Amino acid sequence: MKYYIATSRHEIPKHNRLRKLLLDLGWKCTCDWTTRDFMQPLNHQNSPTIAVSDIQGIQHADIVIFLIPGGPGAHVELGAAIASNKIVVVSSETLDDAALLQRGDLFYFYPGVNRHLGSVEDLAKWLLHRVDVLPRVLTSTTSSAGRRSSAL
Repeated sequence: MKYYIATSRHEIPKHNRLRKLLLDLGWKCTCDWTTRDFMQPLNHQNSPTIAVSDIQGIQHADIVIFLIPGGPGAHVELGAAIASNKIVVVSSETLDDAALLQRGDLFYFYPGVNRHLGSVEDLAKWLLHRVDVLPRVLTSTTSSAGRRSSAL
């Protein structure tokens, strides 16, 4: 299974824990953006290359995993995954559906987006046992709502 993890750069330790767990399962990361030098400022020369690399990572992935909280770029990546009709999982260690709705994060509830509540360790186990049955994002707004899984 090929995957892409979107999140805030402040969540790199969480990203890397999940990446290691998925690599141990034999999954392949399509773009590991965490290896970039974040001390290097973005500019008009390097930004297009970085943006293209991230979008290509999403396009080559079977599944896109969005770890909350995500920064502005991660939300663009979420939109790209939805537009690309990928399997999308939004995962939070602490925020349930009610909290996500209160924050106004509507695209976490786009039809076909799967939501998970729990640690990244729980998420890796959840993905291993469910990835073959997770729906892709739906292109019709008349389709059923996304699925929710949690340890609630």
